[in-house]
Amino acid sequence: MTVPAHPGLQVSERMWLAITGTLSVAVILFTIWCLTQGITIIFMHLYYFPIVLMAYHYRWKGAFGTMALSGIYVALVFMFNAGDTDVILAALFRAGVFLGIALVIAYLAEQIARAQEAKEALREEKDQYLSLAPAIVLVLDKAGVITFINDKGSRILECSREDALSKSWADTFIPAPERESVRSLFASTISGDFILGETVRGNVITAAGRIRHIRWNNTVLRDPAGNITSVLSYGEDITEEAAAAASLKRLQEFQENVIANANVWISVLAPDGTILVWNDAAEQISGYKKADVVGRRDVWKQLYPAREYRKNVTREINRIISRDTYLENFDTEIHCADGTLKTLVWNTRALRDDTGTVTSYIAIGRDVSAQKSAEVRAAESSRFLASMIDTLPMPVFFKDTGGKYLGCNPPFEEYIGIKREDLAGKTVYDISPKDLADQYAAADQQLFDNPVPQRYETQVRYADGSRHDVIFYKAPFFNKDGTLGGLIGSFLDITERKRMEDALQESELFNRSLVENLPEYLCVYGEDGRILYVNPASARALGYDAEAVAGTSIITYVAAEYRDLARSKLASRLAGDDASYEIELISKSGPRRSVTVKAAPIQYRNHPAVLLLLIDITERKRVELALRESEAKYRTLFENMLEGFAYCRLIYDEQGAPADWVYLSVNRAFERLTGLKDVEGKRVREVIPDILNLAPEIFTMYGRVASTGASETFEIDFKPLKSWLKVSAFCPEKGYFVAVFEDVTERKESQDRIQHLLRVQEEQLRIINTSPAVAFLWKAEENWPVVTVSENISQFGYTQDDFLSGRVLFSSIIHPDDLGRVGSEVEYNSSHAIDDYIQEYRIFGKNHDLFWVEDYTHIRRDATGKITHYEGIVLDVTRRKLAEELRKATEYRLDTAMEIGKLAWWEMDMPSGAVRFDERKATMLGYSPEKFRHYRDFTALLHPDDLEPTMQAMRDHLEGIAVRYQGDYRIQASSGEYLWFRDVGGITRRHADGSPATLTGVVIDITASKQADLALKETNDYLTSLFDYANAPIIVWDPEFRITRFNHAFERLTGRSEKDVLGEHLSILFPEESQLAAMDQIQITLAGIRWESVEIPVFHISGEVRTVLWNSATLYADDGKTVISTIAQGQDITDRKRIEAAFLESRQLFMDIISFLPDPTFVIEKDGRVIAWNRALEDISGVKGMDIIGKGDYEYSIWMYGKRRPILIDLVLNPDKDAARMNYSDIRWEGRSVTAQAVVKPPGSEKAIPLSLVATPLLDHEGRITGAIES
Repeated sequence: MTVPAHPGLQVSERMWLAITGTLSVAVILFTIWCLTQGITIIFMHLYYFPIVLMAYHYRWKGAFGTMALSGIYVALVFMFNAGDTDVILAALFRAGVFLGIALVIAYLAEQIARAQEAKEALREEKDQYLSLAPAIVLVLDKAGVITFINDKGSRILECSREDALSKSWADTFIPAPERESVRSLFASTISGDFILGETVRGNVITAAGRIRHIRWNNTVLRDPAGNITSVLSYGEDITEEAAAAASLKRLQEFQENVIANANVWISVLAPDGTILVWNDAAEQISGYKKADVVGRRDVWKQLYPAREYRKNVTREINRIISRDTYLENFDTEIHCADGTLKTLVWNTRALRDDTGTVTSYIAIGRDVSAQKSAEVRAAESSRFLASMIDTLPMPVFFKDTGGKYLGCNPPFEEYIGIKREDLAGKTVYDISPKDLADQYAAADQQLFDNPVPQRYETQVRYADGSRHDVIFYKAPFFNKDGTLGGLIGSFLDITERKRMEDALQESELFNRSLVENLPEYLCVYGEDGRILYVNPASARALGYDAEAVAGTSIITYVAAEYRDLARSKLASRLAGDDASYEIELISKSGPRRSVTVKAAPIQYRNHPAVLLLLIDITERKRVELALRESEAKYRTLFENMLEGFAYCRLIYDEQGAPADWVYLSVNRAFERLTGLKDVEGKRVREVIPDILNLAPEIFTMYGRVASTGASETFEIDFKPLKSWLKVSAFCPEKGYFVAVFEDVTERKESQDRIQHLLRVQEEQLRIINTSPAVAFLWKAEENWPVVTVSENISQFGYTQDDFLSGRVLFSSIIHPDDLGRVGSEVEYNSSHAIDDYIQEYRIFGKNHDLFWVEDYTHIRRDATGKITHYEGIVLDVTRRKLAEELRKATEYRLDTAMEIGKLAWWEMDMPSGAVRFDERKATMLGYSPEKFRHYRDFTALLHPDDLEPTMQAMRDHLEGIAVRYQGDYRIQASSGEYLWFRDVGGITRRHADGSPATLTGVVIDITASKQADLALKETNDYLTSLFDYANAPIIVWDPEFRITRFNHAFERLTGRSEKDVLGEHLSILFPEESQLAAMDQIQITLAGIRWESVEIPVFHISGEVRTVLWNSATLYADDGKTVISTIAQGQDITDRKRIEAAFLESRQLFMDIISFLPDPTFVIEKDGRVIAWNRALEDISGVKGMDIIGKGDYEYSIWMYGKRRPILIDLVLNPDKDAARMNYSDIRWEGRSVTAQAVVKPPGSEKAIPLSLVATPLLDHEGRITGAIES
């Protein structure tokens, strides 16, 4: 630091240098002149000028200039006065004075500079230091809000000071994971609980989202009273320092571990033979732990327990230690800790320091035990493969590249009818017809030209002369030297499958013929509403040719009043609306046809369409109209007759005596006369439990009428009702009776009855007000003004006063579409003396909600018969109506499925076992429907093995164990063969006691499906095993990202079992911090985009995050567009990424080790560029390291194969490079390494050399692959 110049005299550093330099040179020149003139004293005073200036300006550094100048002075005096000791001593004295003066002036200048600096610091401390400090200077108030930040701090945080001020420090600039710890530290600091000078490290997040690592020193600021008011923090940005430290640490760790983790035995010995380094490979090979070996020299006795053998080995080792020679390819056999013997090949050399002194010896040992047993293993493997192929059920054969058979397995001998010894050397032309042989030969040549797996369909002539349809599967095999050796093939007999395909085509033709000849009307229309197809029956009904109708709008043929309905249905049909409806069609000649329209969405010629089934109901409509008119007449008579009416079915006991009866239908008078409500469907003993005891004679009378058919009229004191009844009974059919009766109880009981009825009425009113039934009394006037309404009108949102005040007219709440009908029915009933009737219609609640109601109305008349009022009970039946609509829709879907799917239904009465069924159930088996009357007629045809399981399934359902009856069974057809049926059913009706009354179900012929299932089972089992036990983690998810499959490898990857994750969302597999990014990557699979080596981290339940490299495929539905699932296969690259950096940063260390390895070795980077090529490889390849290092594009393969191509080392970088497998045999993966055997012919050599190869990836500190090494 320089002393500040006087404000009035600004001297630059260059000027200072020029001044002091010029004066020094001038003084030296003047000294030379004086000495030449014999002057030795006077000129010395001139030295004070440059000396003082240098000491003053440069301070302590100026002392060095003074020393140099003084030295020059003494040297000049000595030069010119070499013989004059006094002059020389005087010069030395003066030089010391010069130096002393310079030191004093330098000291004073230093003190002046320091004083000036202190003064400047005091002056600028408040407004400059904090802003110009090379770190973050931060002041936080007691709430943690920024009240000051310097410029450097704002630059580090990548925001302006204005943007930072008044912000919460923790919420704005601290990463979320660290906020709680920072808040805790701040709280303790602001409370005074801190250690002054304590350093804290932490991360900040800048405004741009970048993380910086800061080293903090914190203190507190206090007010005059000593209270803490804020925290002052000084933060140094040590991001780069931390990164460098981390890199250095990783490098040191890697250098320490690279030897320990090498895949060859590496040990380092001190000059006295003591073990200094004993790597992991040495532990693994020998079994002796590092802790038991390092620092000792007696391990050799354990490795070589035989004294003589050890003596020979030791002699050779001592020779290396004493003579410092190079030992190469020295074989020894060691005794491992577990007692096994292993053969090692040693290379040894001395390691020297900079002075050439031997500091240690490195010994590299390669375990070659496996090589010695390789031939044995290869022979065993060959025998195993031959045995395995012979036991395969599929025919397998081998050919050379000339198309000649090399061999085959026994199934091939059996199918073709030729022994393998006779087959050898023959071609396809020797064993097959020429037309087939030509096909085989052409396919073989195609495979030889392009050696990839091949599949094609053709025929094979079997030994019996018959031809069978087959699928050939062929694949190339290669010689050890990588050349094409021939092909291996097999074939699968698909004759039966072909037959089934032909049968399917015939079935399709049959179905087409069936549709063309159906009497029902069929029509198909497209999304635009235009007709795509009509069957002949439809065309005839409309009076047009089918061709003329195609392409026209379907609306054209709909009667005008139905067209709006038809149009609304066109679009809804394509959306899945399957509700049926009725319309009228107009034919070409004019007459209308009433039809019921049923529909189902279909695919017609690969486009969405709707299939319409139009059922002609014209005649039915006419009959229904006549029936309704007739029914109305009789219904009116029935409902308005004064006598009670009951239609009943008699129930007999086991002795055949009448024991009970069921009310099937009763009229209003019945209810009025008996007081019994809602009896229809109930037993009389359920309604009147004591009737058998109180009136046993009535059972006898009704039993006689029901059994004889003779009508009877009688009077009875009906004690259960305490009434005298006059009954007329007749029998409409055997087992049934109709009773018409009237109450003839004496008038004396009338008063009591009236009182009773009043009490009942009062109770009813109470019940009405507390029940869902709303009671109304309307005047018989326009709009039906309300006179009385029960309180529970509130269930529709209204109050009593809304109606009683006249603000709301009852007619105004009826749906406009129903109002006209309701009015017409009221008018009709009123004019036809129907005083009690029921209506259904819709009303609006006060909040405009729509309700369905059932209105039970009674007409009140005066003495003259004039209608004065209407009494009504209104029930909310909205839920019931919705249920009815759902039931109708369900029935329609069932009817459509039965008709279109050609299913056969059946129905069985319980417990009789009598059956009713669709004729197809019999005809599918080739029988006449008359053959079957009882369910045993069917069960008699079941396969013996299926009878009991089927009956047990039925029993399980009847006993309530199973929700439904379902079973697959074989049933014998009339031809004698067994067909597979799937039978599904359930209880559809129960007796009054809850026991099953009727079972209903459907059957379908699943013979073809079963045959296909059996054929596919083996394949499915294989694929399932392949999926579940694949080494790679595999997962499948649906379009909602729910996990549907999860294999064992994935269980190991995540620590979760399949049962724990099935049905769960994919996000549970990913770390919280990367879930969004992971799901973004996964989302793109819905668009059909495939992953190709996409990295997504996966969360292990232990807390570990594993990095996985993914490939994916999307599975579609039959339409080729709808995604049904996505399957992804992963490769766990966590370990690779973890050590990738370490390998990359320590590449030079690798090169040093590789250079010393005895085996030919080279290293490539991830991009394929060669970075190391050792001496042994130079010798065998003839390629110098300097000529190949830095080159890529498979340059390293040329010396082996004469061309650029992937080789074994490329399999490590890309396991999917099939081309890299060519010319290798016995390829195996051992962890991250791959081993193989190959035969190469080095350049200029006629001799082929067999090589045992191993390739291993190089990883950085994060486990990412940075390259690979092959030896």
